[in-house]
Amino acid sequence: MIRSACHALALSALLLGASGCSSSGDAGPRSREALHKADNLQFGCAYVRVKHSSYGTASSTDKTPECLEGERCDELKSPDSYQAYAGGNAYDSSEYFDKEVNFTGTCAQQAPLPVPGPSSKCYAAPYLCDHDPNCTAIRDCVTTCGDDAGCSAECIANGDYTAAYNFRATLECESGKK
Repeated sequence: MIRSACHALALSALLLGASGCSSSGDAGPRSREALHKADNLQFGCAYVRVKHSSYGTASSTDKTPECLEGERCDELKSPDSYQAYAGGNAYDSSEYFDKEVNFTGTCAQQAPLPVPGPSSKCYAAPYLCDHDPNCTAIRDCVTTCGDDAGCSAECIANGDYTAAYNFRATLECESGKK
């Protein structure tokens, strides 16, 4: 987990839009080359999209399994509900996600993430970051920056895109922003 003063500084730099100088051209510890340790981590979210509608006494429910690669279930946008009245009857329509599972791998070959418990909503990003060499490289880089927000921002900017996505989400989770 990422819990230190320098990580709080990295979050501040991230949220305030601070950026350091890009060192992508040299082979220093904050260069793109130094921060890309492995192929991109494959991960995703599988779920069942449930659509329910009713009009008067008639109703229908449709359940469709869906899978998104490169997305965490906590990033899913909440579906909508709709109510209306016509001809003396109520029309209700709702849509929601059920059986959400974060996984590593691909939709065809999923390895579900261990779920820490029902009270922990923010677990996927930290788990993915801890198990991705590119994300741990960003975390180690930020740690070496100490109190230098520009340095921390440079580590994040030069890191692998997917790893930086999960690193930023981990910072937001741990700071209570998510």
